[in-house]
Amino acid sequence: MSTVIYLANQQIQVVTGNLSGKKINIEKSLTGFAPEGSIINGIIMDTDSFVSFVKEFWQSNGLPTKNVTLLVNSSKFFSKTIDMPTMSAKKTREFVVREFSDIKRDEEVLYSYATIESDKVNSKIYAECVPQEMIVDYKNIFQEAGVTLGTIYSADSSLISFIDMITSNIARTFVFQIADSMTLTTILWVNGSFYYLNSIRSFYDQGTDDYAGDVARSISKIIQFMQANQIDSNLEMVIISGLNPNDYSLYKTSFEMLDINVRLEMFNPSMFGISGKGVQGASDCVRALSGLLNRGKEQNLVKSLIDTKKKKKASTGFYKDIIWVIIITGIMVIALISSIMLSATKKKELKKIDEYNEDVIVMCDIAKYNKLLEQNSFLNKQKKAIIDLDDNIRTYPVGTSKINKIIYDCAGIYANITFKSFDADAGVVSFSASCESVDNINLFIKELLQRSEFNSVDYTGYTYNEENSMWDVHVTCILSEAVGRQ
Repeated sequence: MSTVIYLANQQIQVVTGNLSGKKINIEKSLTGFAPEGSIINGIIMDTDSFVSFVKEFWQSNGLPTKNVTLLVNSSKFFSKTIDMPTMSAKKTREFVVREFSDIKRDEEVLYSYATIESDKVNSKIYAECVPQEMIVDYKNIFQEAGVTLGTIYSADSSLISFIDMITSNIARTFVFQIADSMTLTTILWVNGSFYYLNSIRSFYDQGTDDYAGDVARSISKIIQFMQANQIDSNLEMVIISGLNPNDYSLYKTSFEMLDINVRLEMFNPSMFGISGKGVQGASDCVRALSGLLNRGKEQNLVKSLIDTKKKKKASTGFYKDIIWVIIITGIMVIALISSIMLSATKKKELKKIDEYNEDVIVMCDIAKYNKLLEQNSFLNKQKKAIIDLDDNIRTYPVGTSKINKIIYDCAGIYANITFKSFDADAGVVSFSASCESVDNINLFIKELLQRSEFNSVDYTGYTYNEENSMWDVHVTCILSEAVGRQ
């Protein structure tokens, strides 16, 4: 029997159960709310109140305290989908480390990856890195609460593996959406493999027309994303978990209002081989359920932490021994050479030096050397000028699909975006945006202003467009230095 806890923000999920083949048996499925402000973006901000909460929650629900699995959802995780040659586990990890070398960090990091698809020649993996200190803090904080963490996984990579298992015989191209108290997480599957994952905030209560509108708009954005990336596969269905099945007609109507003609399914545990005493709350604990899967050691951040510490300790000890050997050997060699050769070589050296300095060939070589030295100095100056020019060019930002995606993410459920142009000289991204309400404009602009990729956001107002009954937003974004070149 395994115990899994998932945390991201105030809401936590806990399940106990086991996996047999592709069948999941749930003993308990629980949700709770940590003290307000104790967890923000997966980071424990108030240790004392969080520890007290965990102690009380574990005791009141009779949960196991040993070898617990923790799933974490936080923006501290940097992720990439990587296409690479099929390699051994060791070489794959080395490849992953190199892929994240462009991310400049002052702290030590841990790496993990999940294989999305693989054959004898090529593989597709979902790789992540996270600060080592963050994982150490989790272990210490839960240990203080009396809970021993045997494994720590990234929630996103766990979710990808989970969906891959339970939907293998259901559909090839589909959207799996998870709704919780604060966010909507949307995962796109194309031709039987993971393609895209995105999360947005919703400020409305579940079961309301506004919330249903957010759900429908997020699916509409995915359809637009598929079109923009020229994905020819048709979307077969949308599966939504975490919502009340009795509100099915509400969400179906919101789909129809946006002309989304896709089959809608509310998450049904039995449909995915999930059963047991705790199955009633399974739809609200899909994130935690993903932690019941059997995962490779390359995804366990606790194992990665232990291996990193062992390597560091072994490396430190090895280098200390080598340094002492080199020092002692050097002293012995110097003493031996000095005692044998000192008296016999001094006169010979002096004679050779005099003959060498007076040699005509040597004097010509010295003149030639001085000339080459001057040429080398001139070429070094030329090289430095070229490097400086290249460095200056690299400070110019570049408009890429990643920048477009950032604007799309900022638009979220607030605005519809159409890109117009990118001015490379000025670093200006021009696009048109339209919102259904004036309130959404402010939320959209606020999201843009919070992004470090933009040096400035030039918002000059809005006008009402009677043709489409929308508010046209007049805004342009100037990229920050070197954005888009990573």
